[in-house]
Amino acid sequence: MSPKVSRPEHSSDDEPGEPELPPGHVPMRRPVTPRQAAPKPLPRWVTTVGFVVLLAAIAGVIVYLAQPDDPRDSAQGTADLVAAALGEGDKSAFASYTCYPDELTLNDDWTRLGRTTVLAVSGEYDGVAKATLTISQPANTDLVLLMRSEDDAPWCVVTPSLCPVAEDPTATRSPLDMCAGRPGRP
Repeated sequence: MSPKVSRPEHSSDDEPGEPELPPGHVPMRRPVTPRQAAPKPLPRWVTTVGFVVLLAAIAGVIVYLAQPDDPRDSAQGTADLVAAALGEGDKSAFASYTCYPDELTLNDDWTRLGRTTVLAVSGEYDGVAKATLTISQPANTDLVLLMRSEDDAPWCVVTPSLCPVAEDPTATRSPLDMCAGRPGRP
């Protein structure tokens, strides 16, 4: 037989459902944090200026991405620009496409090449390419351009050379001859 355990009498002061605390225990209350006031809204002009700046930044990115590529990023594009400049007789535009414009002297014959078109451009290998341009004056003559590009710089013309279209195939030539092995001609 087990001794009966006496239960404390329930007083009317105690709330039902609260656990009984041991004697000497002081109940802890949660710290009360002051309620934070709602943040002040920004003035209308600040939000308007911020929105305008955001729109300007987006427009700037769109304009930057929509810019056409520079034609001089390829040997073909540079050859097309040179053909257009020489076809119009514009020596200054042609000089701007050369690698060394100060060292290149152009006489008036360069403005009289007539209709100029790109016949062929060799492969862009190791930053060097050759282009053959057909010209109407002098007749039966090609303009051969030696072009280069270094370190992602735009392509430029190193040397232009006039070459006859019909050449003696048995003639011996120096490997440095611009007319030998030009693209678009056998």
